Amino acid sequence: MAEARVNGPARWRRWLLALLALGALQQGLILAGHWAHNPLARVPLDDARVYWSWAGDIAGGGLVGDTPFLSAPLYPYFLGLVRACGGGLLAAYVLQGLMRLATAALLACSGRRLVSPQAGLGAALLYLLLADPAEATGRILNDSLQALLAAALLWQALRVAPQRRPGGIVVFGVMTGLNVLANPPLLAAIPVLVAWLALTAPAPASRWHAPAAAAAAALLTIAPATLHNRVASGEWIAVSAQGGVTFSHGNAAGADGTYHPIPGVTADRVQQNRDAFRVAAEAAQDAAGAGDAHGAGGVASGGWRRTSAYFLRRGLAYWASEPGAAAALLLRKARWFFTGQHYGDVYLAGGRDRREGLWPTLLLAPLPAAWITFPAFAMLLLVWRRWRDTLPLLLLVLVPLAVVLAFFYSPRYRMPALGPMAVLAAWSLHALLAERRRILAGAWLLGPVAACVNARTSFDRPQAFAAQYDQKVGTALLEQGRYPEAEARFRSALQRQPGDPGFSTSLGEALRRQQRSGEALSLLRAAVTAHPEDPLLRRTLAVTLAEEAVTSGDDSLAAEAELEFRRLLQQTPEDWLALDNLGRLLERQGRAGEAVFQFLEGLRWAPENALLAQHLEQALARVLPYFRANAADPQTAAAGAWLVAHLPQAGPKLLDEALAWARAARQSSPSDPDFLDTLAAVHARRGEFADAVAAASAALEAARAGGREDLAGEIAVRLARYQAGRTDLSEN
Repeated sequence: MAEARVNGPARWRRWLLALLALGALQQGLILAGHWAHNPLARVPLDDARVYWSWAGDIAGGGLVGDTPFLSAPLYPYFLGLVRACGGGLLAAYVLQGLMRLATAALLACSGRRLVSPQAGLGAALLYLLLADPAEATGRILNDSLQALLAAALLWQALRVAPQRRPGGIVVFGVMTGLNVLANPPLLAAIPVLVAWLALTAPAPASRWHAPAAAAAAALLTIAPATLHNRVASGEWIAVSAQGGVTFSHGNAAGADGTYHPIPGVTADRVQQNRDAFRVAAEAAQDAAGAGDAHGAGGVASGGWRRTSAYFLRRGLAYWASEPGAAAALLLRKARWFFTGQHYGDVYLAGGRDRREGLWPTLLLAPLPAAWITFPAFAMLLLVWRRWRDTLPLLLLVLVPLAVVLAFFYSPRYRMPALGPMAVLAAWSLHALLAERRRILAGAWLLGPVAACVNARTSFDRPQAFAAQYDQKVGTALLEQGRYPEAEARFRSALQRQPGDPGFSTSLGEALRRQQRSGEALSLLRAAVTAHPEDPLLRRTLAVTLAEEAVTSGDDSLAAEAELEFRRLLQQTPEDWLALDNLGRLLERQGRAGEAVFQFLEGLRWAPENALLAQHLEQALARVLPYFRANAADPQTAAAGAWLVAHLPQAGPKLLDEALAWARAARQSSPSDPDFLDTLAAVHARRGEFADAVAAASAALEAARAGGREDLAGEIAVRLARYQAGRTDLSEN
């Protein structure tokens, strides 16, 4: 009787529309509760912040970046379109909610075609009850887009296999390409899908027509990303250049199957890739200097590809050196994939927001994703022999599993498999009820049982992530100016994990913004003493010292702040924010000439940073008139000439002034190596390399004669550049 009420196209569509209507009501309530109560809804964090900022650049016309894509590019361009149309965070959330509903509809259609009408509705219902997709609609992450495209590819694959219409084949290829742009590991699935089309061809004579068309459509869809990477970096990179770095994050000593920091590479997404690039470049130089042809060859070819290859080799070296530990790690990753409910590398999963009262309506999607993994894979084992019908479905489940096993577990990496797994789980229910396959009942029990086992073995326990959650919420509150609430969250995090440098940094920042500098300094000094290697902690201390020095006029605090900035820059010379803050501190002390060099160095690491450029322009407006007014003093004239020689924006007129200043300084002391070095730099900047080489040679000889070996070494490096027709500035 129930089957009769569902069977029939018209009746089935009415049931589906009713289910989607309830889903729309559910989705509206979920997002309304999120927007009204959750501070995390208003402030993108970590990767979400990068995506939102990137989308802003795209909306402003910055379609091509200065690096190859370092993550899946489709989602930020989608967000860029949203922002270009005037949409904000709420608009993005609403669109992602619509994606979730569309995903459910496509899964219903796939389940109906593959199994039965009841299984199709069951797949949609399971997906709408899953917590992970519901949470994803309120995050600025690519989960919802990945899930929609995976469901669309599955539906198109089920349609195209029997029909083989040219238009459908092309759409299938385009959908495959879009999936790759949203989830780059699926690039490896293209040959498999092409072979599947060939092997399931109805007639041998036309076996390769459809596969060729689908492959061409997929590659043409991916081509804009490849061309972008070529324009941005000069390298042919198909989609993303970060695979090796991600591999190293998950495969190293101390890794536990989730995200594991790489020594020397910050967890901050904005700086992370530049750190990785620098580490790989330094490794290449060290290997070449040591005459290690094998080591140098592994990292010396290419730029970003070199970086990815270097970190891939590090991860593989760990596998080779610790095969037992690597095997255990592989099993742990599998356990995370099948049973993980609470861990998240950006936002915590498992309803933490709901339990904290920040997202109460998330209760409307109560089903943990881990509860459908076992029945889905049990069904996968039962149907794999029907590969002619099911291979795309199996592939869309197995590729995310392979990603987790190869890299590390994240709910985001599992997310693309949830839609296909909902179809398999619904299929398992159909097989259990209609075909009496009682073994599947045990598979359905494994999810809840695994959750109990995890709780008893401290694996993926929600309490383990409570401090991390307090930190995330506190950061969002801090961004919104809700400082006392943020302080309370950071203190809670520190109570849970006393002495944690990240939590100390955040609490110090909250205290600083409340003008409680005394408390902040006491906390931060103690924390830096305990964790001198932590750059964010030291930067927060230095900024707090600098602000208090300006407020109080205390020169000793200013000197301490400068010392902390310089210590920080010894650890992380690429920290443009520290360089900017140090420059502003020096400028307030009347040392505008020194400040200019800090701003210039910051722009070397962040060449498009508008704030640094503004501060440099303001400093130059003060310092250049000073040099002009005091050019009669040789030291001042030489300092001004050296500065101008290193200004990227220095024009011919300013370079003429610099040459006059450098010549005047040299005339006052013809054998002074500093003055000769300055004159050489100005000549080189003007393109007068013969004069630059002559002046630098004289400077080198004078430095050596005076016993100044350190200066002689620096001049020798610059002399080699001038002899090669390069300026000192060309190295920046």
